[in-house]
Amino acid sequence: MAILILDALLPVFLVLAMGYVAGRRARVDGRNAAVLNGFLMDFALPSTMFVVISRTSLAGILANGPLLGILLLGMAAAYALVLWLDRRFSGVDTGTASVQALTVCLPNYAAVGLPLLGRVYGPASATGVTAAVALAAVTVSPLTLVLLAGAAGRDSGPASGRFLRTLGRTVRRPIVWAPFAGMAVAASGLPVPEMAGRAFDLLGQATIGVALFLTGIIL
Repeated sequence: MAILILDALLPVFLVLAMGYVAGRRARVDGRNAAVLNGFLMDFALPSTMFVVISRTSLAGILANGPLLGILLLGMAAAYALVLWLDRRFSGVDTGTASVQALTVCLPNYAAVGLPLLGRVYGPASATGVTAAVALAAVTVSPLTLVLLAGAAGRDSGPASGRFLRTLGRTVRRPIVWAPFAGMAVAASGLPVPEMAGRAFDLLGQATIGVALFLTGIIL
């Protein structure tokens, strides 16, 4: 097992290092990093999520329910704790505290979860990772946007209303609706057309490499 984990870790850190060097030497600047992030979040990762979910049986999807419950509790607890600690002891504003809380509670599922779990536990683990990405996209991520907007004075009204408006904007993003579209396909029992499946596969193959490289740039 130790050899297997090491074999999975080394490529991850090598690609991270490449991204880090590219960022340090300004081979990829902030504008290019934003383009990479847009490609990752709007095309590559949603393609992976759709393909993984659509090719999983409905029973296999529902089997991840307990895992998602645990992840939600863990993320919520870590988010609340860091937000409280920052506001209580660091004296930072709510917007800054919310970003720090999101950074602590939200693992890098795409860049780390997919390659590591896939190597150790096999392709079936991608279903849980995909579901976790979707879960974060409709919970802690929009909550952080609401707190940021409130701290900047760009939004007003009850917090619940602001959260629902932000959630409404969030669900229009491919990273949110792609897994639900995949779930609808899985529930229907209809296969994805072969040509469309190959196209999604081609885009999805870029997910792990781009996510790791981009993480290195951000570091």
